[in-house]
Amino acid sequence: HHLKPLLSLWLQRSPYPKIFTIHGVHIRKFMFQGGAQARIRMAIRIALEKQLFGNVNSLVTVSLSDQELILKTHGVSNSELIYNGVDIQGIKKNRLPKAEMRRALGLPIEGKLLLTVARFDYPKGYDILLDAIGLLVQNGIPAKTTFIFVGGGELLINMKAKAEKLGIAQHVIFTGPRPDAIRFMHAADVFILPSRYEGLPITLLEALACSIPIIASKTSGISELATHFPEAIRLFENGNSSSLMHHLIAPLHEAKEWEMDKFETKTMARTLESLYSRLPQTFRVEGVPNWKRPR
Repeated sequence: HHLKPLLSLWLQRSPYPKIFTIHGVHIRKFMFQGGAQARIRMAIRIALEKQLFGNVNSLVTVSLSDQELILKTHGVSNSELIYNGVDIQGIKKNRLPKAEMRRALGLPIEGKLLLTVARFDYPKGYDILLDAIGLLVQNGIPAKTTFIFVGGGELLINMKAKAEKLGIAQHVIFTGPRPDAIRFMHAADVFILPSRYEGLPITLLEALACSIPIIASKTSGISELATHFPEAIRLFENGNSSSLMHHLIAPLHEAKEWEMDKFETKTMARTLESLYSRLPQTFRVEGVPNWKRPR
């Protein structure tokens, strides 16, 4: 799941079958920006990936965006698309009535709750959302509207300070990291993900399983999910706080139970099991010829 262990295995000339999973290689175009040095680093990264990807038995991508990009830039044509999965039934099983869930979490019982679950760092775009809330307040925020931010990270303190500076702190609740983020999804009216870039976000799959309307940025991994759930996910222009603000005041789109078999953990597990079963059953390990992989 990361280049460092794959590089280590390659340097050790490991004889074992190797499966490598790519999580968001299309985000490289966002990571390597800023002139000649960035372009050189990008070229080095792609060259290393080409070398390492050519020395694995199987390559897995979690999005069609990644699959298409490694074909174009790396020449890899035999990757397997296996979408991330979430425990749909487990998520739905613990659902309580919205008012009851809000009461249990200490959230406002009445009014509109808009939720974001993400770590506080640059790719997640919390600053974009805070600016949108600032614009909303300037234009007259609807009464009893509260934004809930669940997550921790290095920019948490900065975003709290930004909320104070924008004069919107009274409309925002920062919960910090929570292991029970799903409960907040069951309590919310809308889920917002303002990310600048994404692989294939698990939080959006969880929000879809919770059957709440979603407002999210128009970027690779999110846009791909929106093609599967066009009625559930409303996209705003990436990085544009004004565009996001207009979506925040628009009427809510309908929430309903979505068909999510393709993104179920059981589907993911079955596909991975099939992939593992196609690996070489017998291969040479130094000192132990014809070692057979245990079942």
